[in-house]
Amino acid sequence: YNSAAKAPTYVEGPSYDDAPPYDEVPPYDDPSSYSVSTDAYASHGSQGLSAEDRRQVNSELELLSAMATNLSLVREDRIADFVWADARHQTMAWAMLATPEGATPAQVVAAAAAVEPNAAAILSSGRVISEGNSDTRRSLEFIVDTVDYYSVQRKLREIRSNLRSSSYAGESSDGTLAEEQLAAAQALQTRALELGKRLTSGQ
Repeated sequence: YNSAAKAPTYVEGPSYDDAPPYDEVPPYDDPSSYSVSTDAYASHGSQGLSAEDRRQVNSELELLSAMATNLSLVREDRIADFVWADARHQTMAWAMLATPEGATPAQVVAAAAAVEPNAAAILSSGRVISEGNSDTRRSLEFIVDTVDYYSVQRKLREIRSNLRSSSYAGESSDGTLAEEQLAAAQALQTRALELGKRLTSGQ
């Protein structure tokens, strides 16, 4: 480690602790409440996930289920930058979004099934948006915000890990890269704070 290297300047902004604790952001943390078979996930390494990752997985299940019946309400630009906890969920989401405008729910489900054998079980796991819900759009926005929140937290963890790894490897002299990562982290922190407040306020 080069102690003489100039450390990048970090403009003060929201700290990692500013965002609401994970326990205060939607309680999608009980996988036993879903109808998806645990066997469907065993081969993809989801066993032993942290509490945060498990919440993200469950919120992704809610989003996929909602997309199956309300695809027209999901904006592609909102989920384009998501970092998904389960790669299969991302594959299914993009397959559903690739269906023609006006596709029926059956066609949307078929598109997901074409890329994921367990799609039917995964898509049947949702519980937030049900038939007869008078505020479907608001419920869907809540789900999207939830997945967005956990995706942002995942990105922040990756940046912190990269910065620590670079420091331990004696690469801290690369001030430009570190400054770029810190700037990205600051923007993500601001986004996490915004999403956290929106979720905990029920907006």
